[in-house]
Amino acid sequence: MKLRCRVIAVLLLCLHNGAFAMTPEQAKEKVELAEKIRNDSPQQAIELFTAVADDAEMLSFPKILFPALNSLVFVLIGQAEFASAKLMAQKLFDESLKQNDAYYPPMAQLLLGYVEENRSNYQLAESHHKFALELALKTNDSVLIAQAYDRISSTLRFQDKYLEALNLVQKSIAILREQDDDRVLATTLQTLGIIQGILGDYTAALATHTEALELRTALQDKSGISDSLYEIGGIYRKMKNFPLALKHAKMSYELDKKFGRKLDVANSANRVATMALKTKDLALAKAFSQEVLDRYLELDSKSGISGAYDLLGLIALESGDLAQAKKHINKAMAIASEHNLASTLISAQISRIKVAQLEQDFVTAQALGEQALASAAEIKEKEDEIILQQLLADIYYQQEDYQKAFEAHRQYKKLDDEVGTRNLAQTVAALQSKAEFMRRQQEIDNLSHEKVLQAAELKRKKLERNAWILGLSFLTLLVASISYRQYKKRKMAAERATLLQEVVDSKNRLLADVSHELRTPLTALKLQVEALQFNLVQDVDASYEAMNRKVMDINRLISDIYQLAQADSASLHLHPEAIKLDETLALWNEEFEAFVEAKGFNWQSQIKVAEAVSVQWDQDRIKQVLTNLLSNSTFYTDAPGKIALSVEQAAQHIHICIEDSAPGVADEDLQKIFERLYRVEDSRSRQTGGSGLGLSICKSLITAHQGKVRAGHSELGGLKVEIRLPLAAA
Repeated sequence: MKLRCRVIAVLLLCLHNGAFAMTPEQAKEKVELAEKIRNDSPQQAIELFTAVADDAEMLSFPKILFPALNSLVFVLIGQAEFASAKLMAQKLFDESLKQNDAYYPPMAQLLLGYVEENRSNYQLAESHHKFALELALKTNDSVLIAQAYDRISSTLRFQDKYLEALNLVQKSIAILREQDDDRVLATTLQTLGIIQGILGDYTAALATHTEALELRTALQDKSGISDSLYEIGGIYRKMKNFPLALKHAKMSYELDKKFGRKLDVANSANRVATMALKTKDLALAKAFSQEVLDRYLELDSKSGISGAYDLLGLIALESGDLAQAKKHINKAMAIASEHNLASTLISAQISRIKVAQLEQDFVTAQALGEQALASAAEIKEKEDEIILQQLLADIYYQQEDYQKAFEAHRQYKKLDDEVGTRNLAQTVAALQSKAEFMRRQQEIDNLSHEKVLQAAELKRKKLERNAWILGLSFLTLLVASISYRQYKKRKMAAERATLLQEVVDSKNRLLADVSHELRTPLTALKLQVEALQFNLVQDVDASYEAMNRKVMDINRLISDIYQLAQADSASLHLHPEAIKLDETLALWNEEFEAFVEAKGFNWQSQIKVAEAVSVQWDQDRIKQVLTNLLSNSTFYTDAPGKIALSVEQAAQHIHICIEDSAPGVADEDLQKIFERLYRVEDSRSRQTGGSGLGLSICKSLITAHQGKVRAGHSELGGLKVEIRLPLAAA
């Protein structure tokens, strides 16, 4: 009995003293196994790494512990376990600092910054990366210094500091070109490619991402290959090549499913669904959008979940299911609002505004638009501000609030011009930075070349002479290139100044004309008000009726100006629909005949259209054009006169002609009648009324339908307006 108690006591003592603790050999085996399975079985890898990291005995074996902690943090980030990743990265920093390790303190700071990047805490991430750079510079470790530059660059680009980011990532690449670490170089090239894409240098971005892809393919880095394919697809998306973007997104998704992090799989699935929607592949978009939602729910990514519901709403909207679209988008807005995700909330609100517009619920659309615009302005989301100003302009116009519509449209153009100017300035600065980078690369190449010369002393003179010739040729070419570029820049600046002056002159003329047009009804309105004020009017009702007509004149003029402003900025929205041309023209002909004859004119019509022909036109807009032209004819034709309509179908287009009898229009005026506020003197004068913008609006609507319009002399003695519309105008 005493012997048995003694054995038990010895066993307990051994356990207390760690006799059964993990040996260094066992720990090393666990780490090696975890490294092999970290992509295929990340959770199992986390358990193995954690077992080593949590073993107190491993503090005596830093060569095993520190790499295990380093890999563990990466896997935890991939599984979106950011809190655990931060704890392990901090442990790596503290323990490596205690043991005076040179490599892992800066690496731990890079990991802490990477955790914050994934949590969208970019300023905190930047401070960690800058601390890592300080530590790396003290150790003089080139690869660590390059990695620190790369990570700082990454956080800067998320804060829209693109030129600073470009400069730092170029420094990183310049260092890595001299090192033998293709894995890190590939990662840094990816950062460079992303920034080049943001700055609009798509050709350079594709070349950079392709180089990164080649390096990763040689290394058989499956996860890295997926990242490169994802980013190449992103460049094609920016270039509006959605089929190629979808193709690369699919390849990235398949690799991520096999080797990638959970967050990467969710993101690549999201890209597939979004690009499928862009290419009108609704079946594929629906299939992937549900998977996107499920994956973000698993990761508990609030921004991802909100974006997934927004995507489901857009797919439902494209499918014509407004109720389902509203349900999903409202859910996206609720999640984004609850978790203060400002940018995500604005995107969902934009989608909700589109639903409200289709429902003709302009009150809701206006309230949401104004709220989202204020939020976008607060967080300086310029692209969203542009979209919202354009949407609000259309909403105000639909509610006949032309003053607000005009102001929203003016703000949209102003913001669009500002963004274009800023992007141009960034692109120019980026090209200058790129030229400087190429110069530094040439210096590095020259240094490498000198080392080769030293190693091959027998060929030194010959190679040196060739190098001088090459350098002189390069310098000559560089000087010629710079001179030519400066010449082109000066020439472009001069042309731009001329064009800008022409635009300013044109705007000044238009403003002067508009002011004149507004002054006449406003003066009459003022006189009527004063007459009422001093009791000088005998018939008060007639006076009020006259004032109402002047207000309507001003309202029509503002509406006409707004339509022309939309046409100028390519934001004139058409709603084409399939219409049976013969039936539609028959109905219109009856209306036009009644209208013309009521004005005291004879009506003639001749319609030659096949019964089966169907066209894709915005029916209301085309009718607006014809009504406007017929109204002009009734104003400017001497009664009793004739007004005629003829419609004829050709192989690829429809020919429409409206003619009237005397008086006619002089040859010199025929080329100008479609200009804004231009009126023919004499018979077709201002005295007949109208804003002077009607024919300009007609021309803009026909042009928007990809058609043509021209004026000529009619055989009836007056004006002939001919319209040529394609059978399938969009």
